[in-house]
Amino acid sequence: MKELSVQDISNTATVLSLNELGEPFFRKPTNESWELLKGILAQSKTILWVISSRFRDKYHSNMLVGGLRSAASKTPTLDFQFLNFVDIHTIEAHTIAETLLILRAVTLWVRENTSETLIASLEPEIMLDADLQATIPRLIANKKMNDRYNLAR
Repeated sequence: MKELSVQDISNTATVLSLNELGEPFFRKPTNESWELLKGILAQSKTILWVISSRFRDKYHSNMLVGGLRSAASKTPTLDFQFLNFVDIHTIEAHTIAETLLILRAVTLWVRENTSETLIASLEPEIMLDADLQATIPRLIANKKMNDRYNLAR
């Protein structure tokens, strides 16, 4: 990320980050990379962040996922999506390009309020297994379990 400058990013830009495929951002963050990340989040409106192996050997990528989820909840104009390849050896350029185009189209439709007839949804994360089968991880609220947990507190 050192080669990029926040001034190079338009406020309507769609950002594709492949940075996590190398060394995860939070493995060795610097002041410069931290400022650049904050600038990207403040400046761009749509981000596709490609990651891999975050449940196997790149655990630092999980911190980025959590951080961007938090940033998106505080910044309603920010649309982001993680494309998580379970195995780095299965990454295909056309899969990334297709996901980026779908993300861009869906965000434009949502912003233009033409999404009431959409069959696509803006998912914050898509996980692709070794066969490139997509899984969309979601949390399901369970009131009974939540109440039981909260009683102990």
